[in-house]
Amino acid sequence: MNPHSRQKINNEVIMDSDYDVEVTYTDETRESPYSETQEWNDAGQPLQILLTDQIVFAVQIG
Repeated sequence: MNPHSRQKINNEVIMDSDYDVEVTYTDETRESPYSETQEWNDAGQPLQILLTDQIVFAVQIG
């Protein structure tokens, strides 16, 4: 993904199920892979992943 871009991934998710979501990325030099894993419980609300200088997981409310 390019910086400051948005990508929607529509994987088939079974509602109200539990998932482990893992995101991994490297910097432009292809060094220092960075990875975070988040538990997504009761998958009823969309999960958003924000990539800045860190990985942030946010479950949409409302």
